Amino acid sequence: MLEYSRSNFHLHYFSLLLNYQVVVNCTRVLAKLSTSDACRQQINRQDQNIQNLVDLVLREARAGSSGDGDWPGQHTWTILTRVCFTLGNLTTSNERNRCVENTFLL
Repeated sequence: MLEYSRSNFHLHYFSLLLNYQVVVNCTRVLAKLSTSDACRQQINRQDQNIQNLVDLVLREARAGSSGDGDWPGQHTWTILTRVCFTLGNLTTSNERNRCVENTFLL
């Protein structure tokens, strides 16, 4: 079962964004876990989980549109591919997630 302390997860989430190797490995594992019904049910328990994934995609999109010469980074396509794969799995199997995801994107 996937259980975590929401406050712990939230505190570490943004600090991990600075270490792209960790983020790449986390997104790789999450993408694999999202293929399991039981894991998707655990992820779907809180809308914040979807919001964190959407935020990660939007952060990369903003970096790309800002004209930053360092974008895309070596990590960019790997992270985006896995996060979008995960979001696809979460939204395909759950109508509520499609609504939640659209809310965060608007």
